[in-house]
Amino acid sequence: MQQTEDFLAGPRGAQIYYQYWRPEGDARAVIVIAHGAAEHSGRYDLFAKHFTGKGYVVAALDHLGHGRSDGDRCVVKSFDDYTETLVSFRQQVSEDFSGLPMVLLGHS
Repeated sequence: MQQTEDFLAGPRGAQIYYQYWRPEGDARAVIVIAHGAAEHSGRYDLFAKHFTGKGYVVAALDHLGHGRSDGDRCVVKSFDDYTETLVSFRQQVSEDFSGLPMVLLGHS
């Protein structure tokens, strides 16, 4: 498994942290994780290890105000901050893993 991390632009100039976990061989599909309230992408490391072992890429972000992303901790000013950021992340994942089927896993 190969793990990489970076940031993307979020609402009002916030930096949004994300991670990719890649299988060693060819990927079958991508699982995009949208974590729940008061969580972060790092909580899904064991999930990622399991699914990369089965040939899946796992992609997860830390929502605004969660984990390593900017923002007031767990404060929801507008739910659009989350949905719009998730749409942007999904577009980036689609470009980074072009041609692979994609599944969204939402938790909480």
